[in-house]
Amino acid sequence: MSALDRYRSMLRDIVGPALREAGMRGSRGRWWLRSPLGDHGIVELRTSTASSRDEVEFSAVLAVAPEPWLADRAARGVVMPRTGPRAEDGLWREVLGPESAMLARFRAADPSWWAFPDDPYAEGVGPTLADLLVEVAVPRIEELLDRRQLVTELRLRKLADWERIVAMLGVPVT
Repeated sequence: MSALDRYRSMLRDIVGPALREAGMRGSRGRWWLRSPLGDHGIVELRTSTASSRDEVEFSAVLAVAPEPWLADRAARGVVMPRTGPRAEDGLWREVLGPESAMLARFRAADPSWWAFPDDPYAEGVGPTLADLLVEVAVPRIEELLDRRQLVTELRLRKLADWERIVAMLGVPVT
């Protein structure tokens, strides 16, 4: 079995079920939560073009895409996939990197990528990643699906069109 086959099995058999148990929907590398206001919280695992049969490099991208942001993008001509927004469509995005010393052997040369080798050590990536996503990523996304929390986070990023975004989200700035 190649590293890519093992990676796909990891998504199907370990990561996907863990995220669905945590309340997310989706499969094949993209899962999402939807708030009552129609905002999306997204976890997306993206593979690198540098991946091979022997090693798959992937990143874990978290995103929040508020409904008014998606509507604004659609009005500007951005086409959304029928399956819903991707991480790249999010107003807030963050890469969840493998900083933990426990994951050191899975680090790729670029710290924003995870490495999934075609060897016995690869078996530990799935459960560790699933735990990290469920214990860190999902709570962070749930927190930022509260628009007040999202605005607080976005304020720290000093976005150029800050006033327009805050007005779009309808959250008073205090």
